[in-house]
Amino acid sequence: MPRVHTCSPNRVKHGCAEVRIVCDTAVVTVAGIPLPQPGREAAEHFVAEYLVDLTDGGAVTGSERFRGGQTAADAALASFDVTGYASRRNEVLPVSARGASALSPYIRHGLLTLERVWAHVAGGPGKD
Repeated sequence: MPRVHTCSPNRVKHGCAEVRIVCDTAVVTVAGIPLPQPGREAAEHFVAEYLVDLTDGGAVTGSERFRGGQTAADAALASFDVTGYASRRNEVLPVSARGASALSPYIRHGLLTLERVWAHVAGGPGKD
């Protein structure tokens, strides 16, 4: 884990990125780029303004399939039924037959632990 040390009362260095907290409004910047405020509209604006070079140049819109946050992660896990997963997971078309779990973003960002997902699917069919 990278060392974190305080450079001044309002600055913290983490690896090569500098994080700065400004005033009491908790405006945070990383390497001079402000972090977006919570919410889809703010995230879309942030991507369009600061990450446009990573897009195809079209309108930036958030995912309809994935929502951020712990509540969304909990709901995705609760609605995941492992039955038939092994035979469906590689299906991509038609969209209604997609078999991917859709849990990866939540696992990747630490909202769902592998232990918790494993516990959720325990007792499912052996093949799945």
